[in-house]
Amino acid sequence: MYFYRLCKAKYPPLEGYGAYLYGGRMNSPGRAVIYAAANRALAALEFLTGVERYTALGPLQMVTIEVPDYTISLLNHDELPENWRTYPASQGTKMLGDAWLHKAQSLCLKVPSVIIPEEHNMLINPLQSDFKSVKIIDSKSFTCDSRLL
Repeated sequence: MYFYRLCKAKYPPLEGYGAYLYGGRMNSPGRAVIYAAANRALAALEFLTGVERYTALGPLQMVTIEVPDYTISLLNHDELPENWRTYPASQGTKMLGDAWLHKAQSLCLKVPSVIIPEEHNMLINPLQSDFKSVKIIDSKSFTCDSRLL
């Protein structure tokens, strides 16, 4: 299955270091995780919602990631805390993601997007034993339409 990640070109796209340093909606600081999306448009939206000043970021890349279907677990809407869409992210969503990372039973966790709940994001655990099966299929320079900024 293919997923997409928009990220800064100067950093390796499959390390999870930014999430490790700062945390994210589904992880606490100190826990590495790679965030990706089901399609390129959602990857761009997810990235841009977390950026205060796009022009200061430098070059970006859109990475196509392949993960084997058997490595994916699904988290449904009804398994999420009631306040899963709040900003800033609730402790409940962070705890849920942290528990998934700690158990390491699956490489990937497919979760609903906060921006478009009918679409999905993918969390990839870089410390899980199947991580060696993750492949970068493509990486292209990405320029954001200035109307989105």
